[in-house]
Amino acid sequence: MKFSLRSLVTLIGAAMADLDPIVIKGSEFFYSSNNTQFYRRGVAYQRMSNASALIKTMIHLKLTFTHRTPATVPDPLANAAACKHNIPILQELRTNVIRTYSINASADHSECMKLLSEAGIYLISDLSSPIHLCSHYTSVIDELSQYSNTIDFFAGNEVANTVATTDGSAYVKAAVHDMKKYIQEKGYRSMGVGYATADVSTIREDLANFFDCSSDSQSMDLWGYSIYSWCSDSSYSASGYQDRTEEFRNYTVLFPLLTTSVSKMKDFTSYSNEIATASPTGTHKASYTPTNAVLQSCPTVGTDWKARPPLCLLLRNQACVTASTMSPGCVVSDDILASK
Repeated sequence: MKFSLRSLVTLIGAAMADLDPIVIKGSEFFYSSNNTQFYRRGVAYQRMSNASALIKTMIHLKLTFTHRTPATVPDPLANAAACKHNIPILQELRTNVIRTYSINASADHSECMKLLSEAGIYLISDLSSPIHLCSHYTSVIDELSQYSNTIDFFAGNEVANTVATTDGSAYVKAAVHDMKKYIQEKGYRSMGVGYATADVSTIREDLANFFDCSSDSQSMDLWGYSIYSWCSDSSYSASGYQDRTEEFRNYTVLFPLLTTSVSKMKDFTSYSNEIATASPTGTHKASYTPTNAVLQSCPTVGTDWKARPPLCLLLRNQACVTASTMSPGCVVSDDILASK
């Protein structure tokens, strides 16, 4: 077997910087080597699409993003110079997880992932892409699975935000199922696949139930909950975080709360001071027995909910068309078969 010098250097660098992989048990994260609990202290790490907002953020936070993928999708992990500049700022916040919303799977991420690993920072990445969903989803998994500090993936981000848009949840559920199956079939280490949702009171319960119903193979592994109510002078209870946490206590999936990206303005010091005081006492994996092992009941299709399992989703040029996505009785049309 032949290796290029670049490949050899990358392999050596990756081996030197490997972090202990994180695994999910029930609704908790654990270090794989010693089975102690892993608590997440994370921020979103992605270039903003709005130019004026991006300039404002760069001025205050002094983070630099300049790389864009061929499909004009910004890739924050393909710019080593930016990572070298930004990661020390993330360390000021005791960050141990970042979330990226989109990457170019064909780009070189080895240097940024190495820098993150050396800083003790893990990654949760979205699989999203505006085109060629199936091939992009699998290519992102293929690319990031080689790094031990990759924890999980999101198969969708805030797809449903009204009753009228809940039908799109069925497509995301199919993607969750297919990507979980893909990871298993490729023999990759355990990595979760989930969904990041908006906090919309009218569909909150039905949406959570839908992604945690039917079967383990179709249910999500983690439920990213985007809540933006804890701002300025607030607290765990006053912000509504406590209520949301209690509501989802009995769900079978891991439940991370997602907040806005942190800008290095007046809130930077406040957040840095607050996160520095966090010192939770965790549990050992062997001593932890999940009590929330029962799947939820799927919401009833009607005026308040539009998505319907079981799945029969056959999407040409948008998602994987495989037997795994089909329910008994589904028939693949000739034009879809011809396009495979």
